[in-house]
Amino acid sequence: MEENEKIEFSFEWTGNGFNEIAPNVKDMANKLVELNMIRVDKDLDENGNIVVLHAGVCKRQGLVESLARGMANENIYNYKFIIRLHESLNTICRGRAESKFNYCEMPSCPIMVAGYIWYLKNRKETENQEVQEIGTNVTDNDIYNRNYDELKKMQFDTEVEKMLMPLATPSIKGLRCAFVGDEGTNKENTIEKVADYLYRIGKISSNKVLNINLGANFELQNDRLYSIIELDNYLEAIANNDDFSNSAEAGRKINKGNIKKIVSQTKGKYIIVNCTSLEFKRFLETNSKLPYVFDNEIHFNDFKNEEILKMFEQNLPEYHKNIMDYDKRKEFLEYLERNRKHIPFKNGDLSSFLAGYVSRKDELELPKERYEVTTIEDMFENLIGMNNVKKQLKELNEFLKLQKRLEKLGKTVPSFNLHMMFLGNAGTGKTTVARMIAKTLFDLGYTKENKCVEVAAKDLIAAFTGQTPLKTGRVINSAIRRSIIY
Repeated sequence: MEENEKIEFSFEWTGNGFNEIAPNVKDMANKLVELNMIRVDKDLDENGNIVVLHAGVCKRQGLVESLARGMANENIYNYKFIIRLHESLNTICRGRAESKFNYCEMPSCPIMVAGYIWYLKNRKETENQEVQEIGTNVTDNDIYNRNYDELKKMQFDTEVEKMLMPLATPSIKGLRCAFVGDEGTNKENTIEKVADYLYRIGKISSNKVLNINLGANFELQNDRLYSIIELDNYLEAIANNDDFSNSAEAGRKINKGNIKKIVSQTKGKYIIVNCTSLEFKRFLETNSKLPYVFDNEIHFNDFKNEEILKMFEQNLPEYHKNIMDYDKRKEFLEYLERNRKHIPFKNGDLSSFLAGYVSRKDELELPKERYEVTTIEDMFENLIGMNNVKKQLKELNEFLKLQKRLEKLGKTVPSFNLHMMFLGNAGTGKTTVARMIAKTLFDLGYTKENKCVEVAAKDLIAAFTGQTPLKTGRVINSAIRRSIIY
Protein backbone atom coordinates (compact mmCIF):
# COMPACT_ATOMS: atom_id res chain seq x y z
CA MET A 1 0.00 0.00 0.00
CA GLU A 2 1.27 3.48 -0.89
CA GLU A 3 2.07 5.69 2.06
CA ASN A 4 -0.78 8.12 1.35
CA GLU A 5 -3.19 5.61 -0.16
CA LYS A 6 -6.41 5.32 1.80
CA ILE A 7 -8.59 2.23 2.12
CA GLU A 8 -12.35 2.21 1.63
CA PHE A 9 -13.38 -0.24 4.33
CA SER A 10 -16.68 -2.08 3.85
CA PHE A 11 -17.58 -1.61 7.53
CA GLU A 12 -17.70 1.12 10.16
CA TRP A 13 -15.54 0.39 13.22
CA THR A 14 -16.80 2.55 16.10
CA GLY A 15 -13.98 1.55 18.50
CA ASN A 16 -16.10 1.04 21.60
CA GLY A 17 -14.15 1.69 24.80
CA PHE A 18 -11.20 3.41 23.10
CA ASN A 19 -11.39 6.46 25.37
CA GLU A 20 -10.98 4.24 28.46
CA ILE A 21 -7.74 2.59 27.24
CA ALA A 22 -4.78 3.03 29.62
CA PRO A 23 -1.95 5.33 28.36
CA ASN A 24 0.69 2.57 28.42
CA VAL A 25 -1.51 0.36 26.21
CA LYS A 26 -2.02 3.21 23.74
CA ASP A 27 1.74 3.81 23.68
CA MET A 28 2.35 0.13 22.94
CA ALA A 29 -0.37 0.16 20.24
CA ASN A 30 1.08 3.27 18.58
CA LYS A 31 4.49 1.60 18.57
CA LEU A 32 3.02 -1.41 16.79
CA VAL A 33 1.57 0.88 14.13
CA GLU A 34 4.79 2.87 13.73
CA LEU A 35 6.80 -0.35 13.20
CA ASN A 36 4.32 -1.55 10.53
CA MET A 37 3.49 -4.65 12.54
CA ILE A 38 -0.28 -4.28 12.11
CA ARG A 39 -2.77 -4.37 9.22
CA VAL A 40 -6.60 -4.55 9.08
CA ASP A 41 -8.50 -6.37 6.32
CA LYS A 42 -10.78 -4.02 4.35
CA ASP A 43 -13.67 -6.52 4.58
CA LEU A 44 -15.23 -8.40 7.47
CA ASP A 45 -14.78 -12.16 7.53
CA GLU A 46 -17.61 -14.56 6.69
CA ASN A 47 -18.88 -14.31 10.28
CA GLY A 48 -19.01 -10.51 10.24
CA ASN A 49 -15.87 -10.05 12.37
CA ILE A 50 -12.94 -7.64 11.98
CA VAL A 51 -9.64 -9.29 10.98
CA VAL A 52 -6.44 -7.69 12.33
CA LEU A 53 -3.28 -9.06 10.69
CA HIS A 54 -0.07 -8.89 12.71
CA ALA A 55 3.50 -10.23 12.77
CA GLY A 56 3.13 -12.44 15.82
CA VAL A 57 3.17 -9.52 18.26
CA CYS A 58 1.56 -11.41 21.10
CA LYS A 59 3.10 -13.16 24.09
CA ARG A 60 1.65 -16.42 22.86
CA GLN A 61 3.92 -15.96 19.79
CA GLY A 62 6.79 -14.75 22.00
CA LEU A 63 7.31 -11.23 20.65
CA VAL A 64 5.46 -8.81 22.88
CA GLU A 65 8.22 -8.48 25.46
CA SER A 66 10.92 -8.04 22.85
CA LEU A 67 8.76 -5.43 21.13
CA ALA A 68 8.54 -3.49 24.39
CA ARG A 69 12.35 -3.36 24.45
CA GLY A 70 12.40 -2.12 20.85
CA MET A 71 13.88 -5.34 19.49
CA ALA A 72 11.06 -6.40 17.13
CA ASN A 73 11.80 -5.67 13.49
CA GLU A 74 9.80 -8.27 11.54
CA ASN A 75 7.34 -6.99 8.92
CA ILE A 76 5.34 -10.09 8.10
CA TYR A 77 1.64 -10.65 8.78
CA ASN A 78 1.22 -14.35 9.42
CA TYR A 79 -1.14 -14.09 12.36
CA LYS A 80 -4.82 -13.14 12.53
CA PHE A 81 -6.59 -11.56 15.47
CA ILE A 82 -10.39 -11.75 15.20
CA ILE A 83 -12.48 -8.99 16.80
CA ARG A 84 -16.26 -8.80 16.97
CA LEU A 85 -17.47 -5.61 15.28
CA HIS A 86 -18.93 -3.97 18.38
CA GLU A 87 -16.59 -5.58 20.92
CA SER A 88 -15.07 -3.21 23.46
CA LEU A 89 -11.39 -2.39 22.95
CA ASN A 90 -10.96 -2.14 26.71
CA THR A 91 -10.67 -5.92 27.06
CA ILE A 92 -8.04 -7.99 28.89
CA CYS A 93 -5.98 -10.66 27.12
CA ARG A 94 -8.07 -13.63 26.01
CA GLY A 95 -5.13 -15.88 26.85
CA ARG A 96 -5.87 -15.53 30.57
CA ALA A 97 -8.74 -17.94 30.16
CA GLU A 98 -6.45 -20.46 28.45
CA SER A 99 -3.28 -20.36 30.56
CA LYS A 100 -2.08 -19.12 33.95
CA PHE A 101 1.34 -18.21 32.55
CA ASN A 102 1.27 -17.54 28.79
CA TYR A 103 -0.73 -14.34 28.54
CA CYS A 104 -0.26 -10.58 28.34
CA GLU A 105 -0.60 -8.79 31.67
CA MET A 106 -1.50 -5.39 30.19
CA PRO A 107 -4.94 -4.01 31.20
CA SER A 108 -6.14 -4.02 27.57
CA CYS A 109 -5.09 -5.85 24.39
CA PRO A 110 -2.51 -3.75 22.45
CA ILE A 111 -3.27 -5.63 19.21
CA MET A 112 -6.96 -4.66 19.28
CA VAL A 113 -6.09 -1.04 20.04
CA ALA A 114 -3.35 -0.95 17.41
CA GLY A 115 -5.76 -2.36 14.83
CA TYR A 116 -8.25 0.41 15.57
CA ILE A 117 -5.55 3.12 15.40
CA TRP A 118 -4.32 1.71 12.06
CA TYR A 119 -7.91 1.67 10.79
CA LEU A 120 -8.38 5.35 11.73
CA LYS A 121 -5.10 6.34 10.06
CA ASN A 122 -5.74 4.48 6.81
CA ARG A 123 -9.47 4.64 6.19
CA LYS A 124 -10.87 6.56 3.25
CA GLU A 125 -13.49 9.04 4.36
CA THR A 126 -16.96 8.11 3.10
CA GLU A 127 -20.34 9.74 3.36
CA ASN A 128 -21.33 7.20 6.00
CA GLN A 129 -18.33 8.03 8.19
CA GLU A 130 -19.05 11.74 7.89
CA VAL A 131 -22.62 11.12 9.00
CA GLN A 132 -21.45 9.12 12.00
CA GLU A 133 -18.86 11.68 13.04
CA ILE A 134 -21.23 14.65 13.17
CA GLY A 135 -23.84 12.66 15.08
CA THR A 136 -22.77 13.59 18.60
CA ASN A 137 -24.30 17.06 18.94
CA VAL A 138 -27.47 16.77 16.87
CA THR A 139 -31.06 15.98 17.72
CA ASP A 140 -33.06 12.97 16.56
CA ASN A 141 -34.93 15.28 14.22
CA ASP A 142 -31.65 16.40 12.65
CA ILE A 143 -30.63 12.77 12.16
CA TYR A 144 -34.01 11.94 10.62
CA ASN A 145 -33.73 14.82 8.14
CA ARG A 146 -30.20 13.78 7.20
CA ASN A 147 -31.23 10.13 6.75
CA TYR A 148 -34.25 11.18 4.72
CA ASP A 149 -32.00 13.23 2.42
CA GLU A 150 -29.80 10.15 1.96
CA LEU A 151 -32.90 8.14 1.04
CA LYS A 152 -33.87 10.67 -1.63
CA LYS A 153 -30.36 10.57 -3.08
CA MET A 154 -30.65 6.81 -3.65
CA GLN A 155 -33.60 7.32 -6.08
CA PHE A 156 -35.51 4.17 -5.14
CA ASP A 157 -38.85 3.29 -6.68
CA THR A 158 -41.81 4.74 -4.79
CA GLU A 159 -42.76 1.49 -3.04
CA VAL A 160 -39.21 0.76 -1.88
CA GLU A 161 -38.73 4.33 -0.66
CA LYS A 162 -42.00 4.17 1.29
CA MET A 163 -40.87 0.90 2.91
CA LEU A 164 -37.48 2.37 3.94
CA MET A 165 -38.76 5.75 5.13
CA PRO A 166 -39.47 4.71 8.77
CA LEU A 167 -35.83 3.60 9.12
CA ALA A 168 -34.73 7.22 8.82
CA THR A 169 -35.91 7.56 12.44
CA PRO A 170 -32.90 6.80 14.69
CA SER A 171 -34.83 4.63 17.17
CA ILE A 172 -36.39 2.34 14.54
CA LYS A 173 -34.36 -0.76 13.69
CA GLY A 174 -35.07 -3.87 11.68
CA LEU A 175 -36.49 -4.63 8.23
CA ARG A 176 -38.48 -7.68 7.15
CA CYS A 177 -40.00 -7.77 3.67
CA ALA A 178 -40.16 -9.72 0.41
CA PHE A 179 -38.99 -8.59 -3.02
CA VAL A 180 -41.34 -10.50 -5.31
CA GLY A 181 -40.86 -10.86 -9.05
CA ASP A 182 -39.51 -13.02 -11.84
CA GLU A 183 -35.85 -13.36 -12.74
CA GLY A 184 -34.12 -10.35 -14.23
CA THR A 185 -36.44 -7.74 -12.69
CA ASN A 186 -33.59 -5.92 -10.93
CA LYS A 187 -34.38 -7.28 -7.46
CA GLU A 188 -30.76 -8.11 -6.67
CA ASN A 189 -29.50 -4.65 -7.63
CA THR A 190 -32.22 -3.03 -5.52
CA ILE A 191 -31.28 -5.18 -2.51
CA GLU A 192 -27.67 -4.03 -2.90
CA LYS A 193 -28.86 -0.40 -2.99
CA VAL A 194 -30.88 -0.99 0.19
CA ALA A 195 -27.74 -2.34 1.88
CA ASP A 196 -25.81 0.73 0.75
CA TYR A 197 -28.47 3.04 2.17
CA LEU A 198 -28.68 1.22 5.51
CA TYR A 199 -24.88 1.34 5.75
CA ARG A 200 -24.80 5.07 4.96
CA ILE A 201 -27.21 5.90 7.77
CA GLY A 202 -25.45 3.63 10.24
CA LYS A 203 -28.10 0.91 10.62
CA ILE A 204 -25.75 -1.89 9.51
CA SER A 205 -21.99 -2.32 9.71
CA SER A 206 -21.30 -3.32 6.10
CA ASN A 207 -22.83 -2.52 2.72
CA LYS A 208 -22.39 -6.12 1.59
CA VAL A 209 -25.51 -8.29 1.38
CA LEU A 210 -25.28 -11.71 3.02
CA ASN A 211 -27.20 -14.28 0.95
CA ILE A 212 -28.62 -17.15 2.99
CA ASN A 213 -30.14 -20.44 1.90
CA LEU A 214 -32.71 -22.05 4.16
CA GLY A 215 -31.15 -25.43 3.42
CA ALA A 216 -27.86 -24.48 5.12
CA ASN A 217 -27.05 -23.44 8.68
CA PHE A 218 -26.65 -19.73 9.40
CA GLU A 219 -26.70 -17.25 12.26
CA LEU A 220 -28.45 -13.86 12.21
CA GLN A 221 -26.80 -10.66 13.43
CA ASN A 222 -28.45 -7.30 14.11
CA ASP A 223 -26.07 -5.20 12.03
CA ARG A 224 -26.11 -6.98 8.64
CA LEU A 225 -28.59 -7.17 5.75
CA TYR A 226 -29.61 -10.71 4.79
CA SER A 227 -31.24 -11.87 1.56
CA ILE A 228 -33.04 -15.24 1.57
CA ILE A 229 -32.49 -16.84 -1.85
CA GLU A 230 -33.24 -20.12 -3.66
CA LEU A 231 -36.63 -20.63 -2.02
CA ASP A 232 -37.49 -23.17 -4.71
CA ASN A 233 -34.88 -25.58 -3.29
CA TYR A 234 -36.28 -25.14 0.22
CA LEU A 235 -39.85 -25.72 -0.95
CA GLU A 236 -38.84 -28.80 -2.91
CA ALA A 237 -37.03 -30.20 0.13
CA ILE A 238 -39.96 -29.82 2.51
CA ALA A 239 -42.33 -31.28 -0.09
CA ASN A 240 -40.13 -34.37 -0.36
CA ASN A 241 -41.82 -36.06 2.58
CA ASP A 242 -41.67 -39.56 1.12
CA ASP A 243 -37.86 -39.65 1.25
CA PHE A 244 -36.82 -41.21 4.57
CA SER A 245 -33.06 -41.37 3.92
CA ASN A 246 -30.68 -40.01 6.55
CA SER A 247 -29.66 -37.10 4.31
CA ALA A 248 -33.29 -36.13 3.69
CA GLU A 249 -34.07 -36.28 7.42
CA ALA A 250 -31.01 -34.13 8.19
CA GLY A 251 -32.08 -31.63 5.53
CA ARG A 252 -35.59 -31.37 6.97
CA LYS A 253 -34.11 -30.83 10.45
CA ILE A 254 -31.97 -27.95 9.15
CA ASN A 255 -34.94 -26.43 7.32
CA LYS A 256 -37.09 -26.61 10.46
CA GLY A 257 -34.36 -25.02 12.58
CA ASN A 258 -33.80 -22.21 10.10
CA ILE A 259 -37.49 -21.35 9.95
CA LYS A 260 -37.51 -21.26 13.75
CA LYS A 261 -34.64 -18.74 13.64
CA ILE A 262 -36.46 -16.62 11.07
CA VAL A 263 -39.64 -16.60 13.15
CA SER A 264 -38.14 -16.12 16.62
CA GLN A 265 -34.98 -14.08 16.02
CA THR A 266 -36.07 -11.41 13.54
CA LYS A 267 -36.51 -8.51 16.00
CA GLY A 268 -34.06 -5.80 15.01
CA LYS A 269 -32.79 -7.87 12.07
CA TYR A 270 -32.65 -6.80 8.41
CA ILE A 271 -33.99 -9.58 6.16
CA ILE A 272 -35.30 -9.50 2.57
CA VAL A 273 -36.81 -12.56 0.87
CA ASN A 274 -35.87 -12.65 -2.83
CA CYS A 275 -38.41 -14.83 -4.64
CA THR A 276 -41.18 -15.17 -7.21
CA SER A 277 -44.83 -14.59 -6.37
CA LEU A 278 -45.66 -18.31 -6.26
CA GLU A 279 -42.57 -19.13 -4.19
CA PHE A 280 -43.48 -16.48 -1.63
CA LYS A 281 -47.06 -17.73 -1.37
CA ARG A 282 -45.90 -21.31 -0.78
CA PHE A 283 -43.19 -20.12 1.63
CA LEU A 284 -45.75 -18.36 3.84
CA GLU A 285 -47.85 -21.53 3.91
CA THR A 286 -45.00 -23.53 5.48
CA ASN A 287 -45.37 -21.82 8.88
CA SER A 288 -48.38 -20.00 10.33
CA LYS A 289 -46.16 -17.25 11.81
CA LEU A 290 -44.36 -16.32 8.59
CA PRO A 291 -47.19 -14.11 7.19
CA TYR A 292 -46.87 -11.97 10.34
CA VAL A 293 -43.09 -11.78 10.09
CA PHE A 294 -42.98 -10.90 6.38
CA ASP A 295 -46.06 -8.72 6.02
CA ASN A 296 -44.51 -6.28 3.55
CA GLU A 297 -44.25 -7.20 -0.14
CA ILE A 298 -42.61 -5.17 -2.90
CA HIS A 299 -43.62 -6.39 -6.35
CA PHE A 300 -41.18 -6.03 -9.24
CA ASN A 301 -43.08 -6.02 -12.53
CA ASP A 302 -41.75 -7.59 -15.71
CA PHE A 303 -39.99 -5.15 -18.03
CA LYS A 304 -41.92 -3.85 -21.01
CA ASN A 305 -40.68 -4.77 -24.47
CA GLU A 306 -39.48 -1.20 -25.00
CA GLU A 307 -37.37 -1.41 -21.81
CA ILE A 308 -35.83 -4.69 -22.96
CA LEU A 309 -35.03 -3.06 -26.33
CA LYS A 310 -33.25 -0.21 -24.55
CA MET A 311 -31.16 -2.60 -22.44
CA PHE A 312 -30.50 -4.75 -25.54
CA GLU A 313 -29.02 -1.76 -27.37
CA GLN A 314 -26.88 -0.80 -24.38
CA ASN A 315 -25.38 -4.31 -24.30
CA LEU A 316 -24.56 -4.44 -28.02
CA PRO A 317 -20.99 -4.02 -29.34
CA GLU A 318 -20.29 -0.66 -30.99
CA TYR A 319 -20.48 -2.14 -34.50
CA HIS A 320 -24.01 -3.44 -33.99
CA LYS A 321 -25.12 -0.23 -32.24
CA ASN A 322 -24.24 1.72 -35.38
CA ILE A 323 -26.55 -0.37 -37.59
CA MET A 324 -29.58 -0.10 -35.32
CA ASP A 325 -32.29 2.01 -36.94
CA TYR A 326 -36.06 2.47 -36.79
CA ASP A 327 -36.82 -0.64 -38.87
CA LYS A 328 -34.44 -2.81 -36.83
CA ARG A 329 -36.01 -1.62 -33.58
CA LYS A 330 -39.50 -2.30 -34.91
CA GLU A 331 -38.42 -5.77 -36.04
CA PHE A 332 -36.94 -6.46 -32.58
CA LEU A 333 -40.15 -5.43 -30.78
CA GLU A 334 -42.26 -7.61 -33.08
CA TYR A 335 -39.90 -10.53 -32.44
CA LEU A 336 -40.29 -10.04 -28.68
CA GLU A 337 -44.07 -9.88 -28.97
CA ARG A 338 -44.11 -13.26 -30.71
CA ASN A 339 -41.35 -15.11 -28.87
CA ARG A 340 -40.77 -13.58 -25.45
CA LYS A 341 -42.69 -16.08 -23.35
CA HIS A 342 -41.24 -19.02 -25.28
CA ILE A 343 -37.64 -18.17 -24.32
CA PRO A 344 -36.51 -19.30 -20.83
CA PHE A 345 -34.63 -16.03 -20.12
CA LYS A 346 -36.65 -13.27 -18.47
CA ASN A 347 -36.50 -9.46 -18.41
CA GLY A 348 -32.95 -8.13 -18.02
CA ASP A 349 -31.54 -11.64 -18.52
CA LEU A 350 -33.43 -11.84 -21.82
CA SER A 351 -31.90 -8.59 -23.10
CA SER A 352 -28.41 -9.85 -22.18
CA PHE A 353 -29.04 -13.21 -23.90
CA LEU A 354 -30.27 -11.59 -27.11
CA ALA A 355 -27.42 -9.06 -27.15
CA GLY A 356 -24.91 -11.87 -26.63
CA TYR A 357 -26.46 -13.89 -29.45
CA VAL A 358 -26.46 -10.95 -31.88
CA SER A 359 -22.90 -9.92 -31.01
CA ARG A 360 -21.65 -13.25 -32.44
CA LYS A 361 -23.23 -12.51 -35.82
CA ASP A 362 -22.18 -10.18 -38.62
CA GLU A 363 -25.66 -8.68 -38.83
CA LEU A 364 -28.54 -8.05 -36.44
CA GLU A 365 -29.73 -11.64 -36.62
CA LEU A 366 -32.04 -12.77 -33.81
CA PRO A 367 -32.55 -16.40 -32.70
CA LYS A 368 -34.93 -18.51 -34.75
CA GLU A 369 -38.67 -18.06 -34.24
CA ARG A 370 -40.04 -20.10 -31.36
CA TYR A 371 -43.67 -19.08 -31.56
CA GLU A 372 -46.05 -21.40 -33.38
CA VAL A 373 -48.96 -19.37 -34.69
CA THR A 374 -51.97 -21.64 -34.19
CA THR A 375 -55.52 -20.46 -33.55
CA ILE A 376 -58.12 -22.65 -31.90
CA GLU A 377 -59.74 -23.09 -35.32
CA ASP A 378 -56.43 -24.40 -36.69
CA MET A 379 -56.28 -26.93 -33.89
CA PHE A 380 -59.81 -28.10 -34.71
CA GLU A 381 -58.87 -29.03 -38.30
CA ASN A 382 -57.53 -32.42 -37.24
CA LEU A 383 -60.32 -33.00 -34.74
CA ILE A 384 -63.08 -34.98 -36.45
CA GLY A 385 -66.61 -34.50 -35.13
CA MET A 386 -66.90 -33.62 -31.41
CA ASN A 387 -68.93 -30.50 -32.21
CA ASN A 388 -70.11 -30.14 -28.61
CA VAL A 389 -66.48 -30.22 -27.36
CA LYS A 390 -65.41 -27.65 -29.98
CA LYS A 391 -68.24 -25.35 -28.92
CA GLN A 392 -67.22 -25.60 -25.25
CA LEU A 393 -63.56 -24.93 -26.10
CA LYS A 394 -64.45 -21.84 -28.15
CA GLU A 395 -66.56 -20.49 -25.29
CA LEU A 396 -63.74 -21.17 -22.81
CA ASN A 397 -61.25 -19.44 -25.14
CA GLU A 398 -63.43 -16.32 -25.43
CA PHE A 399 -64.09 -16.26 -21.69
CA LEU A 400 -60.34 -16.42 -20.90
CA LYS A 401 -59.57 -13.68 -23.42
CA LEU A 402 -62.21 -11.47 -21.81
CA GLN A 403 -60.70 -12.10 -18.36
CA LYS A 404 -57.26 -11.02 -19.62
CA ARG A 405 -58.65 -7.87 -21.25
CA LEU A 406 -60.39 -6.90 -18.00
CA GLU A 407 -57.17 -7.47 -16.05
CA LYS A 408 -55.25 -5.17 -18.41
CA LEU A 409 -57.91 -2.49 -17.90
CA GLY A 410 -57.46 -2.77 -14.15
CA LYS A 411 -60.91 -4.17 -13.56
CA THR A 412 -61.63 -6.48 -10.63
CA VAL A 413 -61.95 -10.01 -11.95
CA PRO A 414 -63.89 -12.58 -9.88
CA SER A 415 -61.75 -15.54 -8.86
CA PHE A 416 -62.43 -18.79 -10.69
CA ASN A 417 -60.79 -22.18 -11.20
CA LEU A 418 -60.16 -24.15 -14.35
CA HIS A 419 -60.55 -27.68 -13.03
CA MET A 420 -62.15 -29.99 -15.62
CA MET A 421 -63.27 -33.60 -16.03
CA PHE A 422 -62.80 -35.36 -19.37
CA LEU A 423 -65.06 -38.40 -19.59
CA GLY A 424 -64.98 -40.95 -22.41
CA ASN A 425 -63.65 -44.25 -23.58
CA ALA A 426 -60.08 -44.80 -24.71
CA GLY A 427 -59.26 -43.26 -28.10
CA THR A 428 -62.04 -40.64 -28.07
CA GLY A 429 -59.65 -37.65 -28.11
CA LYS A 430 -59.46 -36.73 -24.41
CA THR A 431 -55.67 -36.35 -24.42
CA THR A 432 -55.71 -34.37 -27.67
CA VAL A 433 -58.22 -31.89 -26.25
CA ALA A 434 -56.22 -31.61 -23.01
CA ARG A 435 -53.14 -30.61 -25.06
CA MET A 436 -55.21 -28.01 -26.90
CA ILE A 437 -56.33 -26.51 -23.62
CA ALA A 438 -52.72 -26.49 -22.39
CA LYS A 439 -51.68 -24.44 -25.44
CA THR A 440 -54.66 -22.09 -25.07
CA LEU A 441 -53.86 -21.41 -21.41
CA PHE A 442 -50.21 -20.81 -22.26
CA ASP A 443 -50.97 -18.46 -25.17
CA LEU A 444 -53.22 -16.38 -22.92
CA GLY A 445 -50.66 -16.25 -20.10
CA TYR A 446 -52.39 -18.46 -17.53
CA THR A 447 -49.49 -20.94 -17.45
CA LYS A 448 -45.76 -20.43 -17.94
CA GLU A 449 -45.13 -23.48 -20.12
CA ASN A 450 -46.92 -24.92 -23.13
CA LYS A 451 -47.00 -28.28 -21.46
CA CYS A 452 -49.53 -30.89 -20.47
CA VAL A 453 -48.18 -33.11 -17.69
CA GLU A 454 -49.67 -36.51 -18.43
CA VAL A 455 -49.80 -38.88 -15.47
CA ALA A 456 -51.20 -42.34 -14.82
CA ALA A 457 -52.30 -44.05 -11.62
CA LYS A 458 -48.76 -45.32 -10.95
CA ASP A 459 -47.53 -41.71 -10.86
CA LEU A 460 -50.02 -40.76 -8.12
CA ILE A 461 -50.62 -43.87 -6.02
CA ALA A 462 -47.87 -44.97 -3.62
CA ALA A 463 -46.97 -48.50 -2.57
CA PHE A 464 -47.55 -47.90 1.15
CA THR A 465 -50.53 -46.68 3.15
CA GLY A 466 -50.45 -42.95 3.84
CA GLN A 467 -47.91 -42.13 1.12
CA THR A 468 -50.36 -41.50 -1.76
CA PRO A 469 -51.28 -37.93 -0.68
CA LEU A 470 -47.58 -37.06 -0.47
CA LYS A 471 -46.81 -38.51 -3.90
CA THR A 472 -49.82 -36.84 -5.50
CA GLY A 473 -48.99 -33.53 -3.83
CA ARG A 474 -45.50 -33.54 -5.30
CA VAL A 475 -46.86 -34.00 -8.82
CA ILE A 476 -49.38 -31.18 -8.33
CA ASN A 477 -46.80 -28.80 -6.82
CA SER A 478 -44.44 -29.41 -9.74
CA ALA A 479 -47.06 -28.15 -12.17
CA ILE A 480 -48.67 -25.24 -10.28
CA ARG A 481 -48.86 -22.14 -12.48
CA ARG A 482 -46.42 -23.72 -14.97
CA SER A 483 -48.48 -26.30 -16.84
CA ILE A 484 -51.62 -28.44 -16.60
CA ILE A 485 -51.94 -32.01 -15.32
CA TYR A 486 -53.92 -34.60 -17.24
